[in-house]
Amino acid sequence: MHPLRSAQGNASFRRRLASMTTAYIQQNIRSDCSNIDKILEPPEGQDEG
Repeated sequence: MHPLRSAQGNASFRRRLASMTTAYIQQNIRSDCSNIDKILEPPEGQDEG
């Protein structure tokens, strides 16, 4: 694979991941904005690393 294509694919993946993460956090905030632990909790099956 061409290095530029690989870099573009990685950047695209990172943007999608950031968008999904943002949506997940927003969902937790809407659910209960006072529950900080729930807001910061990673999705089930997600590594914290």
